[in-house]
Amino acid sequence: MASTDVILAPGVQSVDPAAQPAPLAALIRGAYRESIHRGYLEAVDTGGKRLLSLGASPHIFPRSAIKPMQALPAIARGAAERFDLGPEHIAVMCASHDAEPFHRTAVAEILERIGATEADLHCGAHSVSHRETAEQLIREGRKPTAIYSNCSGKHAGMMALARQLDAPLQGYWEPDHACQRAIQATLGLLTDRETPEFRWGIDGCGVPTYLLQVHELALAFARVANPDALPPPETEAAKTIARSMNAKPEYVHGTGLFNSVLMGAYPGLFVVKGGAEGCIGIGIIDRGLGLAIKVEDGNARALPAIALEALARLDALPEPLPPQLRQYRHPVLKNTRGEVVGNYETLF
Repeated sequence: MASTDVILAPGVQSVDPAAQPAPLAALIRGAYRESIHRGYLEAVDTGGKRLLSLGASPHIFPRSAIKPMQALPAIARGAAERFDLGPEHIAVMCASHDAEPFHRTAVAEILERIGATEADLHCGAHSVSHRETAEQLIREGRKPTAIYSNCSGKHAGMMALARQLDAPLQGYWEPDHACQRAIQATLGLLTDRETPEFRWGIDGCGVPTYLLQVHELALAFARVANPDALPPPETEAAKTIARSMNAKPEYVHGTGLFNSVLMGAYPGLFVVKGGAEGCIGIGIIDRGLGLAIKVEDGNARALPAIALEALARLDALPEPLPPQLRQYRHPVLKNTRGEVVGNYETLF
């Protein structure tokens, strides 16, 4: 069997059986290479021209990386004006948030303003990664509820879209609901694809996530960050989303987390959103460029270093690097004693 052959369980489809990942990063322990992260990387302009390409661009589930695109149709249809949504609300609609108190407050305010409650959220609950919040729940003997989900802002935004469409809140997560149809149309606009072509799976929070090629994800980020060629409602909505994410970067991810740190370090320069299973998209504002990365095995530990190296290769990473980003550009490996025993190294 060739090294590129993939064995799939009966009934499992391989969309891109010939996809070839490229080495993106390695874990170095001492003086020796221990592990290699392979994957796919594409950088394109708003017309789809490739400027940087590693690995044959396969179809992927971008997962939470498309949250800015999922929020866009609600903003394009006037939800921000109707419900008096500020930058923090729009940013959390695009977020995989850490359930810090200000995240939950922003989501609760969206729900109140659209006439919904936490019970209407379809995202379910999961364990909380923000340490202080998780410890508080334990002290109080409580379990996290749906508003603590890192996708609760996205779901609140989808319900705001349903209100704008005069569609029922019930079923907003179904692929044929008017809300999801509007999101599919937006993705089609951003990627030059016809809506019926989209195939989908169900994301961890219960809504559809759509198969895109890596270069299509890069194209979508290029156009969200540089939207002047889009129809006027989408142009203004994309600008509002980019401004909101940059004005309130901590709402998009969390305090000290990579997506938030990168936008906070360079205000007004990037639109950044990561997704589960080692995926990230970055739009470079005023440069007409979008970057998308997918680590093939889903391990995201080297993803920030890969992203920063790619931005540097595109001459899109201003130097000197701010202190808060240095740990991500040249990450080190420590043992349980806190001693440095290795590092992560990009391979392109």
